[in-house]
Amino acid sequence: MRRRIEALIKEFNQHAADDIFLYLAQKSVLAQDRSLSKPLLPEDKALLREVSRAVLGAWVRDKEAFSADIDGYVARNIGRWGIEVSTAATKLSIWVARAIAADVTASQRSAYVAAGLSPDFLRDRWTVPVVRQRIGKTAAQRLPDLIKWSTELITRMTMRDVQRLQDVITQGFINGQSVAQIRQVLSSTSGFNADRAKNVAIDQTNKITQGILRANDEDLGITQGIWIHVPGQYTSRETHIAFNGKIFDLDKGMYDRDVGSHVVPGELPYCRCIYRPVLPFEALGLKNK
Repeated sequence: MRRRIEALIKEFNQHAADDIFLYLAQKSVLAQDRSLSKPLLPEDKALLREVSRAVLGAWVRDKEAFSADIDGYVARNIGRWGIEVSTAATKLSIWVARAIAADVTASQRSAYVAAGLSPDFLRDRWTVPVVRQRIGKTAAQRLPDLIKWSTELITRMTMRDVQRLQDVITQGFINGQSVAQIRQVLSSTSGFNADRAKNVAIDQTNKITQGILRANDEDLGITQGIWIHVPGQYTSRETHIAFNGKIFDLDKGMYDRDVGSHVVPGELPYCRCIYRPVLPFEALGLKNK
């Protein structure tokens, strides 16, 4: 998932950079089979050299006007780029959510069957097909919201990078970099967005995982869980440390005084907490071991 997010952001950075440089060089939009990002054909390489000379010339003539020109172009096109990013992010989010839902449900199914739950019981409660599994109706109803949240998160992160393009391009020329070198910085995932892509991937995976687990459990008649605190990479929320080992209602969560509302594991940004279901043994036909 992290690699897919990085690839999406990298591709869009290249697309936005191409748009900006072509505008600055006063060139028409590239044909679909031509690219500044991957100039493999001789004519593409020639075009890149021509664009580089034109952009450098604009920078040398009037640096303030050059920077203002980029700012104006980004402002005029930010809406169009946002729609393009959202469309790509939606496709990615749908794939991610469905894949996680399938994997999570498969693990859940194996665990419950191993605990003695009848496969027929699970088949009756989890009826909605997703990829290679069947999930509960509640989980299926929550998938669109999880996909929407994931899409918005990826879109916001990508658009923040687009809004930084002016600073990166202008600073590159101040530092004496060529257009090719600046474009390499813009398209690189090293230091530009890789850490955030990693954090977003972890955040999305845990939130979707916990959401599907809770929804599937609710469809089995499981209503409570035991909060298990999982430390973050660098720090932990004091409230979540205090939640560890406490029972909570799956549809309500625990009251977190730091945010002034009830929360469930994985809900808050970068929360890695999970839960263990409190099994109603008699209702599920299980023996309490």
